[in-house]
Amino acid sequence: PTFSSESRLVQVGFQLSMTASRGYIYYTTDGTDPCQPLDASISDTTFIPENATKKVIVPAVAIDSAWKGSTEFDDSDWQSGSGNVGYEQGNGYENIINMDVGPEMINRQTSCYVRIPFSVDQNKLESYNILTLRMYYDDGFMVWLNGEKVAEANAPAILVWNATATNNHEAEAWDTFDISNFVNKLLPGENLLAIQGLNVESSSSDFLIGTELAAGTATNPGEISENALQ
Repeated sequence: PTFSSESRLVQVGFQLSMTASRGYIYYTTDGTDPCQPLDASISDTTFIPENATKKVIVPAVAIDSAWKGSTEFDDSDWQSGSGNVGYEQGNGYENIINMDVGPEMINRQTSCYVRIPFSVDQNKLESYNILTLRMYYDDGFMVWLNGEKVAEANAPAILVWNATATNNHEAEAWDTFDISNFVNKLLPGENLLAIQGLNVESSSSDFLIGTELAAGTATNPGEISENALQ
């Protein structure tokens, strides 16, 4: 829904209104979830496994923004490889990094660009209603699906080509991001997931970006709670 105010502080007597581009809005005023817990049978299709083929570059100058959304963008001079991207100067990530970008980043740069092409079966496209992104990262990132921003962590409000992560983050486990609201951004045939990986400082001892993307179908997406208002 779109709200008539996104502010947490409003004037006394303010009347909130909600609008939706399609369907209905269900809401509660008692703090409970308007949707009953999901009890779904989910079938997953992994579009991007951890060891997916990708193109990587550590930019020395600003690059045409088409790198984030166009499958036709010329990345022929980018580094080709597969698996996790990063570097490790000490102990920690050295055994899981497949594409080493240390020479380009250490004491030089805090951003790294990653392009991961993947294909979607047109016959299955309409059945997907769940989309899950998994990230293994140190220290931050922003992710685009076919040019649409779908997830971020420790990214600055204004993202420039050589941006820095806003906080430290150790990659101790995979973090899962539900991006099902963007499942309609999937295209039949060729698609692109683009990532700007962010390090907290160029002198940092390590950096890591690992990615997985999967879609699924919830055969029982839950029901509206009896406490909900329409």
